[in-house]
Amino acid sequence: MAALALYMKRNPNVTIEVEFQGFAGYEEKVATMIAGNTVPDLVQLTSVRMQEFAEKSDILVDLNGYTDLIDLSGFDKDFLNNFCMHSGRLLGLPAGLNARNIVLNTKVFDPAGVKLEGNYTWEDLIREIAKVHAANPAQYFFSMDGDGWYMLMCSMMGKNSEATSLLFNRESRKT
Repeated sequence: MAALALYMKRNPNVTIEVEFQGFAGYEEKVATMIAGNTVPDLVQLTSVRMQEFAEKSDILVDLNGYTDLIDLSGFDKDFLNNFCMHSGRLLGLPAGLNARNIVLNTKVFDPAGVKLEGNYTWEDLIREIAKVHAANPAQYFFSMDGDGWYMLMCSMMGKNSEATSLLFNRESRKT
């Protein structure tokens, strides 16, 4: 909020109205505003939704055209490439970062004889989880929302969020 107040102070001809809303239904509301051509100039989106909107319309501005005004030096280039780009266009900048964690219930792993210790690659973790499922077919590894699953798959495959056709391709995992 302080940044917005400072911006408006430096640019008295600009008024920024902030609208607060819970996340439930927010991106659907943005989609409706896009369809109705009433979307605000600035919105917050997850990278997954940003990609979806970029595929459906040209409503999102390519920020590459504004690098003389926007200092990108403080942003990690790999992060921007993986989460903010679509078809060579820079469509957003991170407002913050979240860390995804995996929490494991050892009571599920112990009966399968799986002892989780040390560091694991994705391949190691998947191999150990397969042992849990083999010991008890009712046990599954993940319980998360669609965005969380999607981003985890992108992370596992080392691909950006445009790589939907490659997510479960074994050859793509080797690159």
